[in-house]
Amino acid sequence: MTMSRTSCSSSSVSGSRFGCARCEREGKSALAQLPLEVFQEAVKAHGPPSVGIGKDLYDALGARNVVNRYRSAGAAGGEPFKQQLAEWKARLGM
Repeated sequence: MTMSRTSCSSSSVSGSRFGCARCEREGKSALAQLPLEVFQEAVKAHGPPSVGIGKDLYDALGARNVVNRYRSAGAAGGEPFKQQLAEWKARLGM
């Protein structure tokens, strides 16, 4: 969530309201304002012992980053979206 400003009102961490409650307590308006360590604490407290979160996963979080990582032909963003848009423009003569 480092790149996007995901609203706490619409997000959760590990299926709980841990991150949002922390945002509220600390006067933050977005989960993106929480450091990696907060997410690691949440996963440790609410996830199976074998699950962890590293910087690579943390950096991939956030709506913009998720959309940019889509790779399937029907994906909603990134290169697949640009390709589909170009194909439809060509079909419609635009």
